[in-house]
Amino acid sequence: MLTINQLKTDQSMYGKGNFPNVYLRKKCNISSVDFDHMRTYITNYLKSNLPEEVIYHDLFHTLNVEKAAIRFGKLEGLNEEEMMLLRTATLYHDSGFIFNFSNNELHSVRLMEQQLPLFGYDKDQIDQIRSMILVTSNNVEPVTLLEQLMCDSDHDYIGRADYYVVSEKLRAEIEANEQPMTELEWIDFQLDYLENEHKYYSVSAINIRDKGKKNRIIELKQKRLILQEELSA
Repeated sequence: MLTINQLKTDQSMYGKGNFPNVYLRKKCNISSVDFDHMRTYITNYLKSNLPEEVIYHDLFHTLNVEKAAIRFGKLEGLNEEEMMLLRTATLYHDSGFIFNFSNNELHSVRLMEQQLPLFGYDKDQIDQIRSMILVTSNNVEPVTLLEQLMCDSDHDYIGRADYYVVSEKLRAEIEANEQPMTELEWIDFQLDYLENEHKYYSVSAINIRDKGKKNRIIELKQKRLILQEELSA
């Protein structure tokens, strides 16, 4: 048995001899995509570089979105490569907040396009991941199943029991980067989004989360009535 202590520079990622590059992976008949190494890299990158004022779109959110994507992906019968592409999109979709609070999706795409070739992703795979990231922008409708699952995973929390805990983080982030809101303005902000903008797309998300979302709308309307009565008293 032979033991390899270090790879040759021209066969290793970054030329450091620790991880095989795309050429060597293909030569050894293994997947050209090194998903595990990519996942470790981007999670560490987010942890180290996301600004402190990014309270909601943090690493915890990213990992929650990935978790939801795995669940929805299994329910929708994704194959191994589709699941890998979806998970990759979830891990990169909010990385743009490292650079800018506005138009963060474009920054996420640029970072993804720079880094993913190092981990063996080809042009077609990168194109699909780009589409999944950009579809999380406002007023963009998903077309493919993967795009639908990306949107549903990103907003999985809306139908969950911990909605209010998560939404308070979103409020804190908005107020840290834009303008403070009164309690009534915050309730109206949520209701406007839930009733007029957001929707679940995939059958799995509709079945699992849509009822919870409808409950949130009812609860928020009740809170609004109570608050209005208190303010007018």
